Amino acid sequence: MEFLKLVKREVIYEEYFPLIKPTDIEEIDVKNALNRVLAEDVISPEDLPPWRRSTVDGYAVCAEDTKGAIPSNPVFLSLKGEIKMGELPKIKLKRGEAFKIYTGGILPEGATAVVMNEYTNEIKNIVEISKGVQDGENVVHVGEDVRKGEILKRKGDILRPQDIGALLAVGINNVKVYRKPFISIIPTGDELVEPETEPGPGKIREINTFVIKNLFMIEGYEVKRYRIIRDSREEFIQAIKECLAEFHLVLIAGGSSKGTRDFTVEAISSIGKPGVLFHGVHIKPGKPTIFAIIDGKPVLGLPGHPVSSFISSFLFALPAARKLEGKNEFLPHPSRWVKARRNIPSQNGREEWIRVKMDGNYAIPIFSESAIISSLVKADGLVKIPLEKEGVHEGEEVEFYKI
Repeated sequence: MEFLKLVKREVIYEEYFPLIKPTDIEEIDVKNALNRVLAEDVISPEDLPPWRRSTVDGYAVCAEDTKGAIPSNPVFLSLKGEIKMGELPKIKLKRGEAFKIYTGGILPEGATAVVMNEYTNEIKNIVEISKGVQDGENVVHVGEDVRKGEILKRKGDILRPQDIGALLAVGINNVKVYRKPFISIIPTGDELVEPETEPGPGKIREINTFVIKNLFMIEGYEVKRYRIIRDSREEFIQAIKECLAEFHLVLIAGGSSKGTRDFTVEAISSIGKPGVLFHGVHIKPGKPTIFAIIDGKPVLGLPGHPVSSFISSFLFALPAARKLEGKNEFLPHPSRWVKARRNIPSQNGREEWIRVKMDGNYAIPIFSESAIISSLVKADGLVKIPLEKEGVHEGEEVEFYKI
């Protein structure tokens, strides 16, 4: 690893992210498992439904008995009773007979279909049927929804509301999931003061950690902000050690650029193995991002400028948290393709992430330095200019990433 030896973003994804292993596993109540990530495949222990059920209100019949029935030439069947909801029928349906049934009701043995109420007329103990049905019509068969032994959800899947319903429906009440990773973020720099403090000459309010913290909180992660660390090697190392002892992912805000006072890379590597693996990515903004693994835990050093810090977090820090949580899909993906409203220049050999304001399907670039936080405020998202291109022309399609 050399200081600021730039690598492609794909190299980070291919070589760094496989080193990030999921957190440990816990078993929780399915009813409380929304948005949690499965730590194993979930297999149905039973068929759903376990019995044949009617999908309509009507009459359970043998389909063959209704063959040829039309309004001018109806079929008449003997009404033998009513199947109540939640009742398992004990009487077998014979040819020429019908049972009144409701949506969700269990079909009796011998019934092969259900005729909807709209095509029937009940006269005392006789049911007049004016439309024939086919075998299986208006019936949900055993296991038609879910088969016993079927994999309902796979390891790494995120549980959605409908997934929870399906698991409960087949009698699964507990699932094994990965623990949500706990994340710490350390602000660094002699020039920083807390946001509520009036900055004196040469000082600035520290905002990056609050932006990043809330970016993580949107996805449900718990983030703890450490106190501001001054440019002291000993204080810096102590802060990282404390965070590594308690958290799954450690983020360092600032101190990642190449400078005479910057000891970040050396200090991180001195804490544990293998230390810093990469320092510098072929992206703009966000070039001086640091990637380290210390005793199995990821440590990322984020650039100091607000926009650089945000984009580095979007492209690398958030995916690292998702990977820790065991998600199958953890990398950023474009929301859609959009068209450039005007020409967007770019430096060849550097993948650029341009802030844009959307006008319908057109992206209007917002050009500003990476220190300008208001450019993020005005932006609806980012568009990516590939590393090998020298910009895009007006009307050309580009990938859009919503932020």
